[in-house]
Amino acid sequence: MTGKLINSLRLISIIVLFIAYMLAYASVPERVLISVDEVGNAQLFMSKSTLFYAGLTFMIIVNLVLFILLRLIRKGQTELSAVLYGWLSVLAILINIFFAFTASFIAVLNSRENFDYSSFGYIVYVIGGMFVIWLVGLIYTLLKAR
Repeated sequence: MTGKLINSLRLISIIVLFIAYMLAYASVPERVLISVDEVGNAQLFMSKSTLFYAGLTFMIIVNLVLFILLRLIRKGQTELSAVLYGWLSVLAILINIFFAFTASFIAVLNSRENFDYSSFGYIVYVIGGMFVIWLVGLIYTLLKAR
């Protein structure tokens, strides 16, 4: 039951990622701002097509590698295989959430509105914390499964 729930959440995270990515693509100008200095002045621009095709390629490769790893692990009949399958599925969800927030942040950074995008900084720490919790949980589970 838990496996089906995690797989469903993984599929939902891919759909959310795709929607966030397409909305971000539609909302940014042809020259996309990707970096600002500490004062808020534009520092680095990239073309819209280069940024989003490179990002899309990277996201597809990461999800494809995780999908292949999950298929290889699923073939294993050990208890360790079942544990790793669940934890790698959660990793895929976390990575997709991170990519979705990154695409959304780039869209906000480039919006014509006057947003205080510096208030989005806590999201990086929340997602980083989620990765740390994931890693600690994986290590604990693997040590316990020994």
